[in-house]
Amino acid sequence: MPRYVAFLRAVSPMNASMPQLRRAFERAGFTNVKTVLSSGNVVFDARSAAGLERKAEAVSRFLTIVRSVGYLRRLLAADPYGHQPSTAKRVVTFLRRRPTAKLRCRSSWTGRASWPSKAARSSPPTCRVPAARNS
Repeated sequence: MPRYVAFLRAVSPMNASMPQLRRAFERAGFTNVKTVLSSGNVVFDARSAAGLERKAEAVSRFLTIVRSVGYLRRLLAADPYGHQPSTAKRVVTFLRRRPTAKLRCRSSWTGRASWPSKAARSSPPTCRVPAARNS
């Protein structure tokens, strides 16, 4: 059975009980449910990807973005920011739908308190990230 991760927006152990959250997902029919205490995210198995975000949101009452574990593995393998130093911090944001505007990233960011040169800022390369598929 496919495995999924529900990224619950603005959830923490301070505003949600992880045992209650796990039980709510189990009552909704998800199996092998695990919560991640530090983030409030939920990992679970589901037979079908259809309507997962709506169903997860209904039981959690938080804005939820669901991605398959397979997709997350492909994303890590693609490492769209692999050209950055290994010490660079990577921040990932998931969107519900593909953006209509063209995404761009800055490849010259060094992590220091200043931005790259003006020439580097004027034409950053396009980021290449695998399209989300819940399968």
